[in-house]
Order: sequence, then C-alpha cells, then structure tokens
Amino acid sequence: MTATATLSDNSNTKLGSLIHSWSIPAGRQWSCPGESSLCRSRCYAKRGFFRMPNVNASHQRNFEFSQTVEFVPWMISALRCNHVRVMRIHISGDFYSVEYVRKWIAIVTNCPHQQFFAYTRSWRVEELLPELVQLSQLKNFRLWWSIDRETGPAPVIRGVSRAYMAINDVDAENAPDDCDLVFRDQAVT
Repeated sequence: MTATATLSDNSNTKLGSLIHSWSIPAGRQWSCPGESSLCRSRCYAKRGFFRMPNVNASHQRNFEFSQTVEFVPWMISALRCNHVRVMRIHISGDFYSVEYVRKWIAIVTNCPHQQFFAYTRSWRVEELLPELVQLSQLKNFRLWWSIDRETGPAPVIRGVSRAYMAINDVDAENAPDDCDLVFRDQAVT
C-alpha cells in the first residue's frame, strides 16, 4: 500500500513551490463530517481538476492508506526524505475521525522542523473538537476553523484562526468580525 499513497510534489501552482499537500476525497459524509449544506453545494474539491479520474483514485488510495498502521511512519519518512518544509493537510477532504486526528498529532509532533497547516469544518463534530484543539496547540501547526453562514459560530480557541467562505460580495460583508480570512467562492450555482 505504501507505494500507492501520494504525498504531493511541490509543483502545485496555487500553493507555491515550497508547499506540499496530502488530500483525501471531498464531499462525502465520511470524509467531510463537519460540512454544512452550503459547503457541500459549493465544494471546490468536487469541480475541475478534482474530477479527473486519476485525482479521485489518488485521493481514495490516500484515504484507505490513512486508516492503516503504516500511515504515520510512512508520512514521517516521506516528509523527511522529500525535505518538506511546509505541508498543507487536506486541499480536499477533512479530518474524519478521532483516530485520524491523533495520527496527524503524532506526525506533526515527530516532524518538528516542518510546518503544517489545515482548514477544517470538522470542529462542528463534537467528538473531534478536543483532538483538533490538541493538534492546533502544536508549535509547528496552524489551524483555521472554516466557517460559512450556515455553520454557526466557531469556538474561540487560542491559536486557532477563522476563515469564512462567502458565496458573493454581499455575503462577504456579513462575515463575522473575528474572521481572519474571507474567501469568495466564484462557483456558478
């Protein structure tokens, strides 16, 4: 299985040449447990490039591999061997279980020279929140609560920022004052 797991190379044009990523399928209840109906209907990871069969297959293999005992040691080794400096967790997908978040805690803890970041709506899942808070407190990790007009207010946690998904400019004006980022979704609905 390790030969089929995919840590992105650093050629992603949107992230830049120094940022690697790890993704799993998006838009499924099991892979995005905290999604709102707005998030589900506007999900960028179900459009364009993400619809390509090879991308879908890669994300599915990553999801399956993330459930194995080999995932943590493989990821630590891949990060070190590839001299990864910055890692975005989930361009597609989200933290889907307590065990999976704990695996990322182990990875981030064992890779103190790498920087990690993620956006998540999984804060909306009660059993995941304590683990996500623990992950967010690691010195080399930056977490953003992903919110929209349907999610309700995100918990206030030291060190966790908020990113608001606006569906248009009017919606952007309604973003909560404590948001650090406002993304405008340009999808046609």
